[in-house]
Amino acid sequence: MIRTFSSGAAVAAVIVASALAARVSGAAEAEATSGQSSAPGNTSAEAPRLEEVLVTASKRTEAEVNVPSSISVLSATALQDQGVQQFADYAKTIPGISTINAAAPGHGQIVIRGITTGANQSAPTTGVYLDDIPFTTTSPLAAAGASTFDPDLADINHIEVLKGPQSTLYGASAMGGIVKVVTEKPSLTDFSGNATVRGGFTEGGDASYGVRGAVNLPLVDGMVALRLAAFERHDGGFVDNVLTGSNDINHSNSSGGRGSLLIKFSDAIETTFSMLYQDLHGGGFAFEFLNQNTLAPLYGERKISAYYNNEFETIYKSVGNTTTADLGFATFTNSLSYINTRDNLLRDYSAAYGVLLGASRPADAAIHYNAQPSTNRITEEARLSSKGDGPFEWLAGVFYTNERDHYGSYLRGLHGTTGEPLPPPQYNFYTFDEIPRFKEWALFADLTYHFTEQLEATAGMRHSSNKQSFEVDRSGLLGATPIAPGSSSDNANTYLATVSYHPDKRSTLYARAASAYQPGSTQVVANSSIPAVYGPSTLWNYELGYKGSWLDGRLSTESSVYHINWSRIQLNSIINGFTVISNAGDAKVDGVEVNLSYAPMAGLKLGGNANYNKARLVTNNAAIGAVEGDPLPLAPKVVANAFAEYSRPITADVLGRAGLDFTYQGSRYTSFSKDPLNTSYHLPSFAMLGLHAGADWSRYNFDLRLDNLTNRIGITSVQVVRVLPTQQVPAWATISRPRTVTASVSVKF
Repeated sequence: MIRTFSSGAAVAAVIVASALAARVSGAAEAEATSGQSSAPGNTSAEAPRLEEVLVTASKRTEAEVNVPSSISVLSATALQDQGVQQFADYAKTIPGISTINAAAPGHGQIVIRGITTGANQSAPTTGVYLDDIPFTTTSPLAAAGASTFDPDLADINHIEVLKGPQSTLYGASAMGGIVKVVTEKPSLTDFSGNATVRGGFTEGGDASYGVRGAVNLPLVDGMVALRLAAFERHDGGFVDNVLTGSNDINHSNSSGGRGSLLIKFSDAIETTFSMLYQDLHGGGFAFEFLNQNTLAPLYGERKISAYYNNEFETIYKSVGNTTTADLGFATFTNSLSYINTRDNLLRDYSAAYGVLLGASRPADAAIHYNAQPSTNRITEEARLSSKGDGPFEWLAGVFYTNERDHYGSYLRGLHGTTGEPLPPPQYNFYTFDEIPRFKEWALFADLTYHFTEQLEATAGMRHSSNKQSFEVDRSGLLGATPIAPGSSSDNANTYLATVSYHPDKRSTLYARAASAYQPGSTQVVANSSIPAVYGPSTLWNYELGYKGSWLDGRLSTESSVYHINWSRIQLNSIINGFTVISNAGDAKVDGVEVNLSYAPMAGLKLGGNANYNKARLVTNNAAIGAVEGDPLPLAPKVVANAFAEYSRPITADVLGRAGLDFTYQGSRYTSFSKDPLNTSYHLPSFAMLGLHAGADWSRYNFDLRLDNLTNRIGITSVQVVRVLPTQQVPAWATISRPRTVTASVSVKF
């Protein structure tokens, strides 16, 4: 039995309370994005007013309330107040977004509006950007569906989450939406900086600590500025390996830095160069081994039993340039970037694959699994956007990407106690090296017509064309048959149409229809009876929404209802005894999102949001074990978040703060009901409660957080890795962090 906390009455109470008073996506804290901020240590009683939020979702800078799409924003202040360190942290605070297999930094999937095919999804359905640099792989052969770009959040201005397909502006990987991490920009006039030191402890686990810092250097007043950020973070572990006797194995470290150089040639032309280097490495994942039949812990809470601790190392590198020029009639923007990402992770697959060694298997035989995916990609985008004069507003651009990936997968037979190779042929259990190449060209445009100051309509389109190829080298006991190189090509059009009505300057009522696609490709399999290619999957999202504010800006809301048709979904299927990707089914998604915010009095902010999302198959398919009506894997029906924050002067120079936050994730299924590859488990709902307090004075800030107050174990996903249907093996459960106390001190200069 899974140990989780669930209370329908409590959740209902939270949602009702949220309907009375809430906060939308950190908007109340968005002074960084609004251009309005309070001086540090200002303890005066401010008027209770929610700030305007500026976003770049439509590749223009505009007020979030005017964008005809569902957007959530977390400002730098909100990230700090909520103790956010990685994407699994901020995902739980935003309605309509969840995570799969997020058992370590840089791993797992971001899922928006339930658009996922589960833990074994090969190609991502959510795009992730750092400013204008796309970090999500596009190639369906990159086997990167389980990896997510997870930048350290040092020197971040805000995070934008765009829900619903964004393919007309952002391309194929944006079927569910995109996550955009926006960094602080260099200032041409002010020398400034900041530094933060944090430390904490997890119950039953190890200590955590970290430092972050940033400095802004005007090199030539009004013309050249350099901004640098650096970080070092250690997240303590809390999972023990009973076989090796190692404790707190899932510790991780993140270190690196970012830099940006702004050159302003004139009032009309400026260019920004940027770079990133980040190294994530850790001793293991946040797994707990469960009985595959009962889901009870096999070795105790937060424990595994394996010859290896599931170590990993993930490295991000990027360089980029964004140049803008005012041409008078329009603004020209050119973005050029190069990224390199590498992952290297280990798993102990002895329980699953050891049975294939047969009677000759040594007593301590271990199957060592090593995956090494990597991506190298150059991306170029040039666009023109009108300056907003007259009734017409337009944007048009060209896009090109050249991606070269590598996916290495290696199974080795070793002695578990000594690490020595097993004798041939048991050592080379399986060697698989794949090199996919992906090139894409695209043209995109949108046109907005303002019928009046209050009514406008937008139409957009993107035409994409891609070419793909791959080469494979494989050997070993499980696959010695050569696989011939393959190639394919594909074309797709995606569309956008919106109508917006603004009853006043602080509100928008909109209708939106948008499409998206996922490229098809060639099968990587050595069997002529298997279809040589699989086609693209397509998606349409229809949405009605409202966002606005009342009571002189003290009360605001954002809500939407949506319906999604997802066709020809790409799924792992069994055809003629082989596991391949096929266009195996169709799905529908219906949902409602509600975000509310309220500042009833000076110093008090109340907030909450909720999302109901019904994602299910509408076709039967025996090849994937799907039955009409099956929920899409790991897509909870209900997620909710609520919190309250109160601040007041303690002394003439010190402002005190305190608050609480509550998150809830509803129940979900891990796979389709008759999936021949995976057992379908029903994971119950769970909730987490956190408290925080702090103080601001002069240039200093102090924050103290207590997360997972009730020390509950929330299980977000479960996988069973086996080669025989009747095999008894541990179930790998991804679990939440136990009760954790964290303190931090920040200074600005």
